[in-house]
Amino acid sequence: MLPLAIALILQLVAAAQPATPQYEQAECWWSGAEGNTGSHVDVFYVLPTCVGAWQDSCGVTHYNADVLSAKHRRAWQLSCQLAKQIFGNGTNFYLPYYRQATFGTPAERADEVRATAAGDVLRAFDYYLEHYNGGRQFVLAGFSQGACLAVEIIKHLDAETLKRMVAAYAVGGRVSASDLKHPNVRLARGATDRGVVVCFNTVADMGDATLGNVLFPDNVACINPVSWTTSQQRAVLKSQSEATQAHDPHFPYGTAVVAHDAKRPVTVRIDTKKQVLVVDNIDPDPYMLPKMSDMFPRGCLHLQELFFYGKMLSANMQQRIAAASAPQNSLSNK
Repeated sequence: MLPLAIALILQLVAAAQPATPQYEQAECWWSGAEGNTGSHVDVFYVLPTCVGAWQDSCGVTHYNADVLSAKHRRAWQLSCQLAKQIFGNGTNFYLPYYRQATFGTPAERADEVRATAAGDVLRAFDYYLEHYNGGRQFVLAGFSQGACLAVEIIKHLDAETLKRMVAAYAVGGRVSASDLKHPNVRLARGATDRGVVVCFNTVADMGDATLGNVLFPDNVACINPVSWTTSQQRAVLKSQSEATQAHDPHFPYGTAVVAHDAKRPVTVRIDTKKQVLVVDNIDPDPYMLPKMSDMFPRGCLHLQELFFYGKMLSANMQQRIAAASAPQNSLSNK
């Protein structure tokens, strides 16, 4: 009887899993068919983690978000709007909902949960290619979990589709040494190289403790989004003459670049040993989210990356699109 009971329980749990998104349905997209503005370039964006582990009406705990949940959709809205603001200007903008891995996913469930998220994103991208893209050039973009999944999309592309990829912005994500073995995965080295992955993670300068706050210690990719170089040279993120901006009140942590010492600029440099961006002359405390300090400890500036570099990312995307659209580059991603 016991094996039968266990089997029945497993069936009930499986049946209670969040519904698989059907990407032919408009409700599975924040921006789908209506995202076509008539531009010659698309952006396909993958959301970051915004949802915590949750229980359904039967008391079953889930570690994948529910695309049809009104609560989860509300949790995604600010990230959707921020992504559109940065990457949607002058492009056709496509953003699917997916059963993303949640905060609080236990280690023993991580592979299974991530596989569900990746499966949704790849299906959404395939649907986008077949029904929305129309053979146009495209930009991939994502933040955090979405950045890691953007790298999975790159590995999923066939050779002809890869030629149409302008670049992939994997902000606050990971490119592992294993990822780099895939022939589709090449790292950005400058401001206009095509078919490459733009990836970086950011920490505040905290002296000897600085590099203990890297979110993805196995990441091997880093480019400075201020200077668009891979050298150790410092680039000015905020000069001492610039007025201090206010933090965005919609977020429970600091979002504006505020100098610790107003008489000195805020600069960004690459630690080439750890492949991480280090921001100098910034007080880490206003940027903390105490309830998530176990994941984002003091000095980790992961949550600030789209705010700190948003205008630079937007401008660089247009720069890469222009370079990729030049006659000599129209049929090649070299």
